[in-house]
Amino acid sequence: MAYRVKGFSCMVILAVIFVAFGCTKEPQYIQTVSPFDNPYLAQIDTFTAQYEIERVDSFETSGSNQLIIGYNKDTAFGTISSASYFRLNMPSVAAGTIGTITQGYDSLFLILKPNRGHYGDTTGLININVQRVSEDITKSLVSTNEALVFYNKDKFATESGSLGSVTQTLRPNTSDSIRIKLSDALGQQLFNFYKTNAPEITNNDYFQAWFKGIKLSSDSATTNVLYGFGSTTAVMRFYYHDDNGQKVAKSVDFTVSPSPYQFNSIYGNTSTSTYLKNLTPGTTVTSDKLNHNFYINSFMGIRTKISFPSVKNIEKLSSFVKVVAANLELRPLLYSYDDVKYPLFPALYMFLQNIDLSFSIPLSNSSGSGTQTGSLIIDRENQTNTRYTYDVTNYVVSEQLATQLTTRKLLPWAGNTPGDLSFNRMIGADGTLNQNRQKSPLILQLLIYNQK
Repeated sequence: MAYRVKGFSCMVILAVIFVAFGCTKEPQYIQTVSPFDNPYLAQIDTFTAQYEIERVDSFETSGSNQLIIGYNKDTAFGTISSASYFRLNMPSVAAGTIGTITQGYDSLFLILKPNRGHYGDTTGLININVQRVSEDITKSLVSTNEALVFYNKDKFATESGSLGSVTQTLRPNTSDSIRIKLSDALGQQLFNFYKTNAPEITNNDYFQAWFKGIKLSSDSATTNVLYGFGSTTAVMRFYYHDDNGQKVAKSVDFTVSPSPYQFNSIYGNTSTSTYLKNLTPGTTVTSDKLNHNFYINSFMGIRTKISFPSVKNIEKLSSFVKVVAANLELRPLLYSYDDVKYPLFPALYMFLQNIDLSFSIPLSNSSGSGTQTGSLIIDRENQTNTRYTYDVTNYVVSEQLATQLTTRKLLPWAGNTPGDLSFNRMIGADGTLNQNRQKSPLILQLLIYNQK
């Protein structure tokens, strides 16, 4: 079928598009169809984007399955400190097997194994202090159907003094473990409990009432790095020996209780940041107020929502304009990342935020066989071509027809769910050219029919 528009030609329509949006590629004449119906392809990368940077007031940390400990002063984001709380499981040890006449107490250690997550300078020292929690790690629920969840702002009282501490450097990408010697008074008390079969170690409820948990924290005087440690590999190890003429070393492990009784208390302060001073918890700021940059940092609850209100104008250009493909490129600010202190997200998922503030599952790839992760390309020569790329064709097409009740925003985030925590962070260049001649463009390919 041949389409006609009175008084207009395809080239006039193209001219309107070029003036309104800017075109980065000359229209391409397609030779495989008849000249009468011949379409043109135009590529545009100047659609106005809106980047909204928000800082949530609180976020869940009891589902991360990692102990996050440390302190870091990040000139771009501010300061971050994290302490980790957890309960211990009572080991399954048969009564009377510890504390016999031939046995004796040796030592008590807390053993932590890095999970390779780090934030900051790993060449420096980290201090880890161990304290005994003095109140139950729990809280009142509104109903019995409510799940117990802990957030970054939660914290519990501890006993005065320390059970033990260590200050050392750590190689997070190796199998190094941190061994912290704990109080011998506590260790001897445990040994005596087993020796006398005391009520405190007869079942887990009695044990939790006696030993409510552990807090791991760090100081800011010594430490300028945060580390992650596996919660499933961390143990409080109680050493003793059996001597029947030959001394035999033995031990018992108290493992970490899983979520929700293990969580991280994370505090971020943007007052020392150059551009984020006013991004306090519960606030939202557009990127034009932040030097045309956007920010993503899960430890500080900082995330970016992206929308393209101007895509609704596409259908107004002509009755015969169609979006063939839409790709979004997110580009980090030059020199805002490195491979050691502040690496980029190896995978950056893309979610859709619905009008009720819930989130979709991550966007799938074109084949539907997996999720899009941004396909990170790092330009190690000069960083100018470092980028994440997403196919957002379906999103753009749906937004052309969206109403105030159906419109959605894009949310790039570090994990499979919008609440996942990551040791990576990103400062991105928004959709306008910034001081480094960078931008994160939406690149559209439009199919425009030639009319007679």
